[in-house]
Amino acid sequence: MQLAPNFFENHWGDLASVIGFGITIVTLLRTKSAAEAAKKAVLELRSRLTTMNTVAELSSVLEIIEEIKRLHRVQAWEILLDRYSAVRRRLISIQGSAQITMNQSSLIASAIQQFRTMELRVERTQRGNSPPDLARLNRVASKSEMT
Repeated sequence: MQLAPNFFENHWGDLASVIGFGITIVTLLRTKSAAEAAKKAVLELRSRLTTMNTVAELSSVLEIIEEIKRLHRVQAWEILLDRYSAVRRRLISIQGSAQITMNQSSLIASAIQQFRTMELRVERTQRGNSPPDLARLNRVASKSEMT
């Protein structure tokens, strides 16, 4: 019976080290789990923020398109050139930053091209060519709203 008390008396530091090492491993595993949960939460938050920003950008694009249609009616060609550019910049931003499908990206690319074409038509008007068909421009703008 003397052996057991002598063993603990002589090796209590070793036993404490083993217990401490075990506690350290458990703590590290819990820390790793907490870090992974925090990373997941950050990624989810980032995704939600991207979605919210995309919705805000799309809302802004729709407002600009409505303004473009009004400007077509009053033939405010110089202002329209800036508005076409603003719509294209926002659409390009959405296309590059949002998590969108290939089909959505294709629709956005089409809208970008349509506004570039409208811009070219208006630029020709400023150089003395006849004004573009306003009803047609507004149909194209309205079609872009639905894409």
